[in-house]
Amino acid sequence: MDQLKLSYDDNWKPRYLHFLAAALIAVYLTTNVIAAKQAEIFGFVVTAGTITFPFVLVLGDVISEIYGYRRSRQVIFSGFFAMIFFVIITQLALLLPSAASWSDQPAYEKVLNIIPRIILASLTTYIVSDLVNALIISRMKVIQNGKGFPLRAVASTVVAQAVDGIIFYPLAFLGIIPVPVLIEIFFTSWIIKVALEIIALPITTLVVRNIKRLEGIEHFDKTP
Repeated sequence: MDQLKLSYDDNWKPRYLHFLAAALIAVYLTTNVIAAKQAEIFGFVVTAGTITFPFVLVLGDVISEIYGYRRSRQVIFSGFFAMIFFVIITQLALLLPSAASWSDQPAYEKVLNIIPRIILASLTTYIVSDLVNALIISRMKVIQNGKGFPLRAVASTVVAQAVDGIIFYPLAFLGIIPVPVLIEIFFTSWIIKVALEIIALPITTLVVRNIKRLEGIEHFDKTP
């Protein structure tokens, strides 16, 4: 950190934020498509969206740690509008008349008809949990004076993913998945996500360190 220029405002131009933002939004859109599937991992029932979570972890923590809360919020809202666009276009595609030679409309509808509900739930939790995650990292970074990134990465995940699960699973799957299974999915996914955060920490820390070096900035969301 001593070799980096300290920044206490947003009057600097990021060089790599747009790449990270595009990657994060792509991961979120992918997650919303595959989340409709229930999967069994090591005997536990989870949604298939769990497999993309390590990418969400790394990218979300990297953006919040390096670029601060305001720019993280811009990325979050960009993803929000991307998901709205996605659901509108998929629903328009469902309404298009099927060609006589195409017999897969029922399967197409079965997959895509559940996606709007998932995305509605995802949009709600996406805004809330991602803002919570970014805010915790931002505030803890100031309190810790830039040190102890692993602690704030794990702490933000513990809180934000609990909020995420409490909101998302009932909105997305209540009435589709039995309540006992839904509770199992919530706790299993939450534990797995926190574990993945811890497992991914060496990678996340390495990425954070290298992108900070490339940007040449150590940013804090405060005035000196």
